[in-house]
Amino acid sequence: MKTGSCDSLFFPHKFKKLHARFIILETLSTSEFCQVFKIQCKASSQQFSLKMIEVKGKSRPFDEPRKFFEIDSLVHCDDGENVYRDSWVEDGAVLIIMRLFRGSINRIYPFMSLQEKLSAFCQIARQLASMHRGGFVHLDVKPQNVLFEYSRKGLKVFLLDFGHSRGPRDASTPVRGGDLLTLAPELNYSETLEEIDLTKCDTYSLGALFLDMMSSKLNRRSTHESLR
Repeated sequence: MKTGSCDSLFFPHKFKKLHARFIILETLSTSEFCQVFKIQCKASSQQFSLKMIEVKGKSRPFDEPRKFFEIDSLVHCDDGENVYRDSWVEDGAVLIIMRLFRGSINRIYPFMSLQEKLSAFCQIARQLASMHRGGFVHLDVKPQNVLFEYSRKGLKVFLLDFGHSRGPRDASTPVRGGDLLTLAPELNYSETLEEIDLTKCDTYSLGALFLDMMSSKLNRRSTHESLR
């Protein structure tokens, strides 16, 4: 996944509604069909993250009913944390405005205490349970999709990136891609998801994430404090 400049797969300068409200500061990540940017609100100077998902064009035949699933899943996983801020469709892309985080949780694995790791796991589990109660499944639970920040109450983590998520009426299409280290085995060979308990697939991935987190080396607390 590439990071760095403001060069865009979607040429963000053409998005009039976006540029009327925000300034694009830098590109945070790039994948085949989406990009994530750091942006700044012109009115308040507050910074956010912007995810652009291509939904139109020869490079990605995106099913019309699925193009808002990432937004719906984000709302159901939010758990009252106000991560989701706004979204709209413009010039062949879905634009999603979210809270800006410090990075993926695996970046700080070596510096987390046991208590913080257990707390992070419980937070992810609660967010996933909230998503399941809304009838959605994530299907791509992995360390790279768990973002973190520090607040007065300590470490906060958030499960994001719902590109593989499925809703109550979207269990027929197979999952393409995903991390083989955390993806449930049955998703690798199934041509349809209709006979699979997808919530159990998420639970498998959650367990794999927990094992990955707990197996990392613990460093001194003073090193951890330097990251705050």
